[in-house]
Amino acid sequence: MRKSEEVLRHRVSKLDFFDRDPILSIETAAKCVGGISKWTLYRMLSDGTLKRTKIGGRVMIRASELAKLVKE
Repeated sequence: MRKSEEVLRHRVSKLDFFDRDPILSIETAAKCVGGISKWTLYRMLSDGTLKRTKIGGRVMIRASELAKLVKE
């Protein structure tokens, strides 16, 4: 395998990782769940109902966490 093919495969595999479990902002997550307020999501993060993912200073939510909420 040539070096360029190896680099391309690595980049594609990194993209696949993010496609499987996207990370959403609080506002986007609130819209995805059905229009609940962002404050409701913050409360769920605070009481441990949902797990947060921090990126820099931003609080984000993984799509898999929202899926758990919808299943309950």
